[in-house]
Amino acid sequence: MKGWETMAGALFMLALVGLLPFILFIKVQYDTLKQVAEQNRAMPVAQVWLQLIPVFGLIWQFHVVRSIADSLRNELEFRNSVSTLGIWEEAILDEANIHPTFTTGQWYCITVCITLIPFIGFVTWIFALILWITYWNQLIKYKKMLQSY
Repeated sequence: MKGWETMAGALFMLALVGLLPFILFIKVQYDTLKQVAEQNRAMPVAQVWLQLIPVFGLIWQFHVVRSIADSLRNELEFRNSVSTLGIWEEAILDEANIHPTFTTGQWYCITVCITLIPFIGFVTWIFALILWITYWNQLIKYKKMLQSY
């Protein structure tokens, strides 16, 4: 009986260690969306936390990625339209014309779902990890950009 308790404790600790980076990632999504004016948000900020619900979160992550990209685009376009001093750089305006963070975020979501497929998932998990880190960095970049203007 002692062996099962030790294994259960180890699995619990492993789950916590694995969950902590994901919670920090969702916190960055939350903080980034919080930098967007309420009228420009495509979703309520608190709904990013719904990704923590098992199984549902796999589907919800697609909605969150699209909503954050829509919100960032709306905010960049809004800030450009109210800028009277021309403080927005041309590169930022170009990014507003695309879907900021959307492509990387969408591919991250797709690869996460593929990792659940036996055999194929073993190969794609590294791509999911790389895309996750890249998407996370993009969110931080936009959060800082919105904070600075």
